[in-house]
Amino acid sequence: LMTPVAVGAIAVGPWAGALLGAVFGITSFVQCFGADPFGTFLANTNIVFTFIMCVVCRILAGFLTGLVYKVLKKTKMPVFFKTAVTGLCAAIFNTVLFVGALILLFGKGTVTEATGIDPTIGIVMLFATIVGINAVFEAIAAFILTGGIGTALIKAKLVKS
Repeated sequence: LMTPVAVGAIAVGPWAGALLGAVFGITSFVQCFGADPFGTFLANTNIVFTFIMCVVCRILAGFLTGLVYKVLKKTKMPVFFKTAVTGLCAAIFNTVLFVGALILLFGKGTVTEATGIDPTIGIVMLFATIVGINAVFEAIAAFILTGGIGTALIKAKLVKS
């Protein structure tokens, strides 16, 4: 999900990453109006917190991704690893900020109410599921895809390295 954000951050910089993060976040937020049951539940619970979680966190993730690439660009690391690590960081930022905001803004009670899981273990199970399954696959995909796309753009001289 964060690969286009990471590629934009590599190609243009942190502010482009933030802008693309905003597009991703707004798309995610719009799904909270019936397309995504969990997002709909959160939006019905608190629309402002849902907006912050969906949009603000993605803007910040895109901006931070651009900053990571700015730092990595100055290293002697091979181009593939510079861009791949940037993609990996984008996925990590997305997961940490989204799940962190979910827990901070909505708390254990709301999250477990939405999932129907016993409140004593619900938040741990939700976090383990998101981080343990989705985030791992997203991180691997972002590492490989952003590394390949970023390297191709740089080698084609479409983006400065």
